[in-house]
Amino acid sequence: MKLIKIVNGTYGHKAPGARSVYPKSAGDPPFEVDDAKADRLVTLGVAAYVTTDENPGKAVSTPDSGENKTETGKAAPEGNEGGKPSYNSKMRADELKELLKKYGLSYRVGMSKDVMVAALDEYFSKKDEDAGDDSNEEVTDDKKSSDTEDEIDDGETPPALSAEDPVI
Repeated sequence: MKLIKIVNGTYGHKAPGARSVYPKSAGDPPFEVDDAKADRLVTLGVAAYVTTDENPGKAVSTPDSGENKTETGKAAPEGNEGGKPSYNSKMRADELKELLKKYGLSYRVGMSKDVMVAALDEYFSKKDEDAGDDSNEEVTDDKKSSDTEDEIDDGETPPALSAEDPVI
């Protein structure tokens, strides 16, 4: 049996010998479950392991096995050795929004977690490419024009677009 505390959501707990299931949420005190259930709940980020310190009445939440995890049991977004944070689409949307904001990336309302992860992936892949390019090349006019293919100057002035008169 392991002592856990719910940190995210609500869990239906049925104590050994009990006839009913009782809801356990983040505000409830720690409780014991069998090892397999505790491992599953901590892996899912629903619970955190709890250990008691020298003060017998005080319980302390601890993440699983000393890895770099948040209080919800998920991987911490603060980076690893390369300065790139660990993130994935299983993280909460607000955690991904914070990462987007931290690195100056734009966020649109309704953006899915997969799109946010793709934006972060693109940002860090470009950052890695820039870090790998140690040459101090001078940008020529040819490179400037190839970088902005959408802005080709063909010598024509664009048409003047305005609203049409309503059709009655």
